[in-house]
Parts: sequence; structure tokens; C-alpha cells
Amino acid sequence: MSAADGACDKGHDELLDLIDGRIHACRDKLAVEIRAMNETVQHFSKAFPVVDGEIDIAGHRKFHETKIKAAEAEARFWNELRLDIAKKGAWGLLLILVGLILVGLSVKLGIGAPR
Repeated sequence: MSAADGACDKGHDELLDLIDGRIHACRDKLAVEIRAMNETVQHFSKAFPVVDGEIDIAGHRKFHETKIKAAEAEARFWNELRLDIAKKGAWGLLLILVGLILVGLSVKLGIGAPR
């Protein structure tokens, strides 16, 4: 075995130690990340109902779809109510104007004027 072979083995051992250290460091970081992800999943899973011991994702979605439909129906109700009030207000104003015009004409023409 020559001196070059010994240096190569020493360099190889150092490289293996470096790689092994990096693997352990990454493994530790991954373990921390996995723990954090599991905590996040547990936190979010509290938002879902549990049916027969299982998380009911479809039930959660259905709940939100129902809430969205209710909000849309409420918005439609208020819009229709505003439109109906505006229409009735416009008709009422038109009726008052026509009445005033008729009263004004009747007074001007002397029809039904008080004596």
C-alpha cells in the first residue's frame, strides 16, 4: 500500500464522516418538520366533524356549501326587498304627483273649488 492509497483512504473516511454527519443533521431537521406538520394536521382536523370515529371531510364541505347557499339566499332576499321598496316608492311618488296635478288643474279650472 502506497502513501497515496493511505491518503485516499483517509480522505474517503473523512468524506464518509461528513456524509454521515449531514444525514444525521437532515434526519433531525426532518423529524422536527414532521412533528410540526403533524401538529398542524391535528390543529386543522379539529375543524372537521367526527362521525363514527372518522373525520368527516365531506360533511365539513357540505356544511360550508349550505352556509354559502344560505348567504346567497339572504343576499338575494335583501336585493329583492330593496328593489320592491324602490318600485313601490316610485309608484307612490308618481301617484302623489298625478294627484297634485289633478288638484291643481281642478282649482285652475274652477272645478270643485271651495265656495
